[in-house]
Amino acid sequence: MGILDNLIGLIRTEPIKESSWIDYIKYNIVWFIRKAKIYSYRNRKNPWVLGSIFSLILASYVVIPTITNKNADTQIKRSKRPDKYTTGFINTGNDCFANSTIQSLVPLYELNKYFEEMLMFKIPEIAIKYPMPLHLSMMNLLNRLQSTIHSPETLSVWDFLHLLENIHLGKISRSQHDAHELFAIILETLEDEYNRFFSFMSKLTDDEKKELGKIPHFPFSSAMETKLQCFSCKGISKPVKIPTMTLELMVPQTQSSTTLMDIIERERNEVIEDYSCFVCITKFIVFNTDKLKLINDEQREFIQILKESLMSGELRINDDLRENDTYKSILFNNETLLGQLKKSTVVRKNTFIETPEIIPIHLSRSMYSDTQSWKNACNVSISEILEFPTTLSSSSHVKYRLKSVIRHQGSHSSGHYECYRRKPQYLKINEDEYVNDIPEIGKSKSITKGKKLGSVLNKPFWRISDAKISEVSTDYILNDGKAVYMLFYERLYS
Repeated sequence: MGILDNLIGLIRTEPIKESSWIDYIKYNIVWFIRKAKIYSYRNRKNPWVLGSIFSLILASYVVIPTITNKNADTQIKRSKRPDKYTTGFINTGNDCFANSTIQSLVPLYELNKYFEEMLMFKIPEIAIKYPMPLHLSMMNLLNRLQSTIHSPETLSVWDFLHLLENIHLGKISRSQHDAHELFAIILETLEDEYNRFFSFMSKLTDDEKKELGKIPHFPFSSAMETKLQCFSCKGISKPVKIPTMTLELMVPQTQSSTTLMDIIERERNEVIEDYSCFVCITKFIVFNTDKLKLINDEQREFIQILKESLMSGELRINDDLRENDTYKSILFNNETLLGQLKKSTVVRKNTFIETPEIIPIHLSRSMYSDTQSWKNACNVSISEILEFPTTLSSSSHVKYRLKSVIRHQGSHSSGHYECYRRKPQYLKINEDEYVNDIPEIGKSKSITKGKKLGSVLNKPFWRISDAKISEVSTDYILNDGKAVYMLFYERLYS
């Protein structure tokens, strides 16, 4: 019998109780080592036998731990808790900006409700049915990312991005990647599909609109009102309505730290110096009429009209008469006198007149000097709850809750994006049976009473770095002020 036959003969071949092929191999390797020790003693004078046996024994000490570790990893990655894992994205090269942007939209309940209402909406037969490819793709992607999983899973974001490229007949560059820019493209595309879908509304009569009922509201849509007020004359400007979908905020460039509420308050009440207030100019002209050089009756009549408008309170600080020839001639002939008038300081007040369901906030951290650019590292302390006044004259406020954050670590030109995503609230019904509070798209769902999951209360957010998923507390996120780049808040209803 040869050496190989003798070695193979050491393997135990009778039935064993081990449940898997891995256990079977481990069992035979251990049995082999025991027999090999006896066989090697009997053939200790043959160097070929000893060398072969010792080589196999050495290999077995490598194989056993490897098999054991792989089996252990498989067991560890399986979790009974429904909130341990969530589906991540693979990164094929600089995909983190897109991965984080999509993940930030997943916990937005109002977005789910909007998609559900769009699916249920019955469009009139006379209306042109425009396709909504990005809506459908987003619904499918959100459904997959919101599914409860018990072990790691990943998707690719590129099916969605290729669709976006086809819609806009362009290419998404991986070299110039920015989460904020991608989000803006997604939002504008969704809004464009929404507007085209409901374009038939302009052709309906009031009775037909009433019969049709309420149409779904685009959850990011809102409007702000801007007014100017002069510190000197207390006059105000004509209000300007500005449609908006994202709150754009500039991070202070001369401070090492600040709070999100301070930035919002500064944007809501922005002080502007060296402003040419029309009311202040008119007051100066009226009160100094006797010093003015008025060359004809037309100019004198014009001054009288200004005086009457001033007394009636009709004038606004942003009225513009620069194209009026009579007014221009008065200013030109009295340039020296008007030079004594100092320019005004005004405050620009911005507030919501139409509040959105979802407020995306972009913190601009770009700093520029000549041909150089760098990232503003100011630490911005964020809040879990935000309050916004609804009108300039009202004291009522609307509350919003933090649902997700996009963070950026690195320099102005490079780095890595990650997402903090709020978990759904899981309720335990029975042993190993849970339900969550996510409104499912295209499915009816009733929330059954149950016990709240403690792990969600302790660590209510996932930190998602492409395919890597970990759990973090709210305080952990609120203290990550140097990296925060975009925030998504959702309206709270009492």
